[in-house]
Amino acid sequence: MSSDCINQYYELARDNGAIGGKLIGAGGGGFLMFYTEDKTRLRQAMHCAGLRELRFRLDFQGCRFFRSNGHKEDEFNNSKALSGWHIPDCPPFI
Repeated sequence: MSSDCINQYYELARDNGAIGGKLIGAGGGGFLMFYTEDKTRLRQAMHCAGLRELRFRLDFQGCRFFRSNGHKEDEFNNSKALSGWHIPDCPPFI
């Protein structure tokens, strides 16, 4: 399922270095995840379009909880984190 709004964000990402992407979530919002080798270019385009980045990492140790603090935040921002882009302003899927 998609919408014109989501398709426009996907095309913007593809035009700015994304090799491919995945829509996740439900309802009128959700997230777009992209694979790119030029993170800086993609991040700039998505931020300029008003999307909010959510960085994450894949973990193979199972479910764990952690609390974010200054030191962990710095570690996380400097790691090989992946990014998803929150898309809150799209109309609901039809």
